[in-house]
Amino acid sequence: MSRSLAVSLGLVVALVAMAGATYVWLSDRRPPPVTGHDVTYICLETHEVLDGPVQPVPAINPHTGRRTLVRAIYSNRTQEWIPAPSEEVLRRNRQALSENSADAPLAFEAPDEEEDTDETMPAQESADAK
Repeated sequence: MSRSLAVSLGLVVALVAMAGATYVWLSDRRPPPVTGHDVTYICLETHEVLDGPVQPVPAINPHTGRRTLVRAIYSNRTQEWIPAPSEEVLRRNRQALSENSADAPLAFEAPDEEEDTDETMPAQESADAK
């Protein structure tokens, strides 16, 4: 009897440990890392949305020549691009970002991006920002 009790207790402990590990793994999701690909920027002055290479922000707006570009994030609630919060804020609010869910309040890409609305930063001027 004590042997079956020990086996049952061991099984319960293992299940609780697995559930805890799963919770920690799921709650520790971070926003996807920014790679060498283009990211979306928004101008703080003109609210113009541009795609360009990863660079320190505020980046130089090729149209105005001023450092007014910050990384942008898409708001599914307002259906528009907005200035992205700091990485620290994004880490604290991981649940607000989801790569696979259109129900998430924020996203790194618009659901149906149209090529006509976004402009691309010229390569030469984006290299000058470094």
